[in-house]
Amino acid sequence: MRIYDSLNLIEISKDNLLFNFDYFSKFGRVWPVLKSNAYGHGIKQVVEILKERDFEYLVVDGYQEVLEIRKVTKRPVLMIGSILPSNFSKIKWKNLAIMVQDKESIRALGKLNKHIKIHLKVNTGMNRQGIDLDEMKKTIKLIKKYPKLEWEGMFSHLAGVDDEKQIKKFEEIKKITGEVKYFHLGATNGVGDIIRLGIGLYGIGKGLKPVLKLKSKIVKVRQIEKGEKVSYGGTFVTTKKTNIGVIPIGYFEGLDRRLSNKKGIVKYKNKFYQIAGRVCMNMVVVNFGKTKPKLYDEVELVGVEKMAKISETIPYDILVGINDSVRRTIV
Repeated sequence: MRIYDSLNLIEISKDNLLFNFDYFSKFGRVWPVLKSNAYGHGIKQVVEILKERDFEYLVVDGYQEVLEIRKVTKRPVLMIGSILPSNFSKIKWKNLAIMVQDKESIRALGKLNKHIKIHLKVNTGMNRQGIDLDEMKKTIKLIKKYPKLEWEGMFSHLAGVDDEKQIKKFEEIKKITGEVKYFHLGATNGVGDIIRLGIGLYGIGKGLKPVLKLKSKIVKVRQIEKGEKVSYGGTFVTTKKTNIGVIPIGYFEGLDRRLSNKKGIVKYKNKFYQIAGRVCMNMVVVNFGKTKPKLYDEVELVGVEKMAKISETIPYDILVGINDSVRRTIV
């Protein structure tokens, strides 16, 4: 079957992703985090690349992501998001572990009378997910009521890079757990023997290599006179005769609307150009000035970290906002 040529394309760098994985492997055992479509990179593409590395678990939010991974590999997966207990009986539990944080889920899993691996999440101060310290002993007692539940891991999540209070509390909780195979507190910027590697895997951070490039094509070129308005609301007005071009990527595809009228966003032939006017739903206009671009030539969008800085947000926000409809390809 012929592959339809795409106007918009995300390139995923295999070499850069493996470089980032290997960098963090120096500090601990890496468990790649692939939630939110692998932080916008494409879950199947990232899993395909990671076939070249060894680790105990891929980490995701929910079961729908597990199903996507199963199209590529049967490697073990840990789900760390919330799941309705009514869905437990519909899940295929082979090579799968689940986060638990409440007694209702533990009972529901236990009543299935199946061998299921669980990772107990504890609240060490972030006050989001996890059971509290005063619930630990009763929770442990409940888990032991169900011999087919394998209490394999215990973990928490840091609110900051090195929250000493949380780390201390986690160590206190470890003392009352007994023999558990995996204790994991460390995310990309965290601590511990196991690193749940999220944003760092994708090259966001000092010394890392960005994995994603977002490219598009110029689908309309025109020259407009001085004093002409561009796009919705006419927020961009030309000060001289100007070449403009349209690229078919807007806020639906993941180009943040806060980038409207911002400079240095679109790269064409090694020079950066300004967005002219408001970012639209499926397209944006670019101010090419004196440069006359060629129809259907390729352009590249500025890197994620710079885009986030200009938008006054975080790279996570930009990455997960890239729509699944944009084709991903491994390069």
